[in-house]
Parts: sequence; C-alpha cells; structure tokens
Amino acid sequence: MASRNRPASSVQDDLFNEEVSLLLPPRLAINGRRLGSPVRQLAVPALRETCRLIPFSIWRVNGCETSLPTTSD
Repeated sequence: MASRNRPASSVQDDLFNEEVSLLLPPRLAINGRRLGSPVRQLAVPALRETCRLIPFSIWRVNGCETSLPTTSD
C-alpha cells in the first residue's frame, strides 16, 4: 500500500485546511422488495457533520480526506 504524503506540520493551518460541513446520507439497515413493494428500515438518519479537510497526494492523485467521529450503533 502506498503511503500518503501529508504536510510537514498538521497543526499549522493553511489555505486548504478548512472546516466544512458535510451532509451524510441516511444509512439503511434493510433495503429491498417483498411481493413487489419496497421495504426499507432506517439504521441511521441523515446527519450533518462539521470536519476539517486534510489534503493528501498518492501517486498522481490529489485530494482531501477527513476523519469523522465514531458513532455507536
């Protein structure tokens, strides 16, 4: 697995290390059909999370990643 190149100091803020608000879609526990009718059970509702974007570069791909807080289901 290739390693990701990160800025030397993760504490220092820069132009691309900004805080954003992400809208995460709902997560379904069950999604299917029974006798032609849709059957769905919601496991986790839609959620808006505020997080910091961290730029990364791996091979020729550049992008941003973030870590979200874990939730107990």
